Amino acid sequence: EWSFTTQKGRVLAKGQTPAMAVAQGGSTMVGVAALTAPAGAAEQVTLEARVAGTEIRNRWHVWTYPETPAVALGAEHVRVADKVDEEILDFVEKGGRALVITDRLDCQVPAYFTNPVWTPQNNIETAGLLIQETHGALAEFPTASHSDLQWHSLLRPGRAFILNDLPQVKPVVQAIDSPSVMRNYRLATVVAVRLGEGALVATSLNLREPLEQRPEARQLRQSLVNYLARGGFGDDCMVTRKEAAGLFDNPRFGTVAEPKGKALLDVLAAGNAKEEGFKMWKPEADVVSHKQEGFGYRFEKTETRWGVSPPGDMVVHIGEKVRAWSLNRCTLFVTCPKGFAGTVYLHFQDPENNGKRDGYVYGLGGAVMAGDHTGVGKWASLRVRPQDSLTGEIPLYFRKLAYGDGWSTTPFVTRLVVTD
Repeated sequence: EWSFTTQKGRVLAKGQTPAMAVAQGGSTMVGVAALTAPAGAAEQVTLEARVAGTEIRNRWHVWTYPETPAVALGAEHVRVADKVDEEILDFVEKGGRALVITDRLDCQVPAYFTNPVWTPQNNIETAGLLIQETHGALAEFPTASHSDLQWHSLLRPGRAFILNDLPQVKPVVQAIDSPSVMRNYRLATVVAVRLGEGALVATSLNLREPLEQRPEARQLRQSLVNYLARGGFGDDCMVTRKEAAGLFDNPRFGTVAEPKGKALLDVLAAGNAKEEGFKMWKPEADVVSHKQEGFGYRFEKTETRWGVSPPGDMVVHIGEKVRAWSLNRCTLFVTCPKGFAGTVYLHFQDPENNGKRDGYVYGLGGAVMAGDHTGVGKWASLRVRPQDSLTGEIPLYFRKLAYGDGWSTTPFVTRLVVTD
């Protein structure tokens, strides 16, 4: 027997398959359970299959979405943008309402997650979602307080905002930082705040076009727009203009054209490497062109997976074309005087033009997703405050992206520069 039932207990369809023998140790097709999705609002529906006359049963959640989501009165006045600039901030402060969809920012972190027991080789960044399921922004997007399958395609690939500098903001949808990364960041994929006389909803999920084949993205986007159109933002946190801008463009973390300031440490990765291929890292493999007293660096093992222990196999020397550190699941410690304030620059570069290497580093309370670094590469910039260097060491963590636009491979770093 099978049935489709709404959360309010209404049975949408039910049926029964003919009795038959089912062999153990395999999968057997016993029938088809079909549902014509009802017209109207989005709904969560439970499919239940059971053996008639017994308590043997199983249940799965499915979701039905209208082809054209309902549009709230005033939705046409909600501005949808893919970046935050002075114009958007002015618009909101003066009473406007804006939905900002930014899923490719340098200062974000990956939000995808998989089961770390089933797939230990993956770099798991988060451990699910904590959702304000009754928040008005999700009024037309049925969800529980935790992630379920309707969130899957939104999160893979997906990114999250870092809210470490906004402790007063309670996310509508919070990504739970994974214990395996050992950083305890406050992350969010949907936030709703008040700014001046207006309101701003921001999401780090891809809710942009095309939406025809992504009904869950289409429905979530319209639910956010409708929330802004209806008003009633009293429970959302008030932020300043500077705080709102910092959510999208953190001045401490990002990519830059080139390092700025006086160099205190300058290292060419693998500049002295003699052996071809991927080899164990040793300090003598690098060229240190400048090193002021009190500054230095080292690498440390952080994980052991599949028999490879970082920093093993991380010095890359392929002819004169490729000299780099191949950094995954390892920690770079930059040594410095206690209380040092300055900037650490890392040059992500893939001279092989592999096209699947995504530069990614986190630490100091933030992160830089440099992305593809073929050709001339990209400089990641991480600004150090005095409170970040009280131990005399600055730890920076590297992991390859398990899921990007497909599988990524380990990023290459060709140079390390520390400036004042």
